[in-house]
Formats: sequence, structure tokens, C-alpha cells
Amino acid sequence: MSKDKIEKIVIEKIKILCKKHNVVLTIDENTKNEQFKNLGIDSLLVLTFIIEIEKELGKKLPDEILMKINTINELIDEFSKH
Repeated sequence: MSKDKIEKIVIEKIKILCKKHNVVLTIDENTKNEQFKNLGIDSLLVLTFIIEIEKELGKKLPDEILMKINTINELIDEFSKH
């Protein structure tokens, strides 16, 4: 799967989950590089992002990577690698 397609899926899932959890987030080039904590997104919600994206893509990220993901772009990159 192409990185562009993965990016589209990741962003779509993040938007859906933010709305569901009452987190207001506009995703653009700046916010894709901003740390989740600076966007008002806690680690539990990031883990929820990862789980839902794993289900959608049929890919599982290695556990040791999970706590190292701090931005949307890092999330996209890790799913693109695996």
C-alpha cells in the first residue's frame, strides 16, 4: 500500500476518533509534525488511534515502537515501514 493511501487512512481515523472523544483538531502540515501532547491528545487516545489504524490496515506495529510515536507524521511513517 502506498504511503499516500496510508496517510489518508491515518488522518481519516484520527479525525473520526478526535470527534468521538471531543477533541477539536484541524490536521494540516503543521499539526502533522506537532507532538500529540501539544495538540491536547493524551497517550491513551494515541493508543486508540494505533489500534484502530492497525485494524483498518491489517498491520500490527511492534510494541517497542508504540511509545516512541509522538506525531501524526511519525504514525504515518511507522505504518508505511511495516
